[in-house]
Amino acid sequence: MVSSAGGSKLSNILKAKEDMLKSPEQLEQEKRDIISSRLVDLRLDGQNKDDLMRQAQEFHELLINLHSQIYDLNEKYDRQRYDMMELAERARQIEKGKSKTRKSNIVHTGLGGSVFNLQETFPHSPVSKIGK
Repeated sequence: MVSSAGGSKLSNILKAKEDMLKSPEQLEQEKRDIISSRLVDLRLDGQNKDDLMRQAQEFHELLINLHSQIYDLNEKYDRQRYDMMELAERARQIEKGKSKTRKSNIVHTGLGGSVFNLQETFPHSPVSKIGK
């Protein structure tokens, strides 16, 4: 399965392991590099009204795209969180079903022993008179 970033799940795991080995300074520098590569250069000097309006329109489209990505990621996160809770509940129900089947294999009489031991303990009981 390919993630939206363009790599496989395995490559994401390997990248995470590599990141764990890096120092905090290295991680901070990588963050700065990524942010600087995503920054859009704002050139306002020497531009006429049409150029500024075109640039404002480009920024507006960029902003709309970013907000739609944020919305999509939030929806994906909420759906995954719901799926995790649903799967956990299913696992609990399956485990509960397994424990019921384990208990149902044992027949509980509630007497705590056999009938024969009761005859010896209570010689005047009706069960002991039937045997005589």
